[in-house]
Amino acid sequence: MVDSKPIIVSIIIVNYNTGKILFKCVDSILRIENSDLYEIIIIDQNSSDESKEIILSFVKKYNNIKHIFNDSNTGFAKGVNEGFKIAKGKYLIILNPDVIFKEALIEKYISIFKENKIGAISPLLINPNGNIQYEYYQKYPSISQFFFFHSIFAKLFKKSDRLRRKFHYDETILKDKKGLIKVVQLPCAFLFIPREIFCEHGKMNDKYFLFFEDMDLSYRINKNYNLFVDCDASVIHLGGASFDIKNNPEIFGYYILSFITFFEQNYNFFYTILIKIFTLTNSLIIYISERLKQLIKKQNKFRLEKHRFFIKLFIQNKL
Repeated sequence: MVDSKPIIVSIIIVNYNTGKILFKCVDSILRIENSDLYEIIIIDQNSSDESKEIILSFVKKYNNIKHIFNDSNTGFAKGVNEGFKIAKGKYLIILNPDVIFKEALIEKYISIFKENKIGAISPLLINPNGNIQYEYYQKYPSISQFFFFHSIFAKLFKKSDRLRRKFHYDETILKDKKGLIKVVQLPCAFLFIPREIFCEHGKMNDKYFLFFEDMDLSYRINKNYNLFVDCDASVIHLGGASFDIKNNPEIFGYYILSFITFFEQNYNFFYTILIKIFTLTNSLIIYISERLKQLIKKQNKFRLEKHRFFIKLFIQNKL
């Protein structure tokens, strides 16, 4: 009996209600990459669309595709960690289901890691129209970032490129660059990382349900290793395929909750208390103001629901 070839790369995809897009993602990998090099592990978070049927069709057809079907949505971080438990690769690609491969990357990144001592690498994320998604390569959360970009005062500063580059994200770091560019954070839309480094730094932090879990991982890894964006390569990233940002008021609540969680996990007690006070006060002011606007029929119901839901999460999580 001939032994099967060892798996070099495990591609871990957490899916939730993105069946059709997931199909395009997996299909692009199968068409472009060398199948001898990788396995694909798909974790489905109790999707209600056709995801399960699509995943099973892949599993039946390809021996290098595995699946986990969860009975509930356990969140992105827990999903990745579940997939890791059955992963065999020396390297991991943590991949969103809304990423489409345009070119072969696996062999290239294996070679880069053999020649360099780095923590993780990501290609550029681009829109279908070719524009680079600079906003996915952010700076770490800060009180200033919340004040200028997420608070009641954000409208006053949203057009300030100077403040955005200082506190949120700076497109000049990657714009018109070539080769490997060092950054402080890499998105888990596509993260290529050695298994050893992933384990050494505690895997994904499952205290996050949605948002900032990749920021948290980058923060921990960046203490010991450099993180790089490969500006010579790119993947198409559709972005937010699992949820409707514009029409779902709960997204803001989960975002700010994870923003606070990042402080709890990585900053000191004083800064954590401050961000809790600022975020709760901000939402209470907006919630009350929108309720008062109801008297003159100028209420923004979506804005009201966004902050009502965050206040509810804040109380539920005993922050």
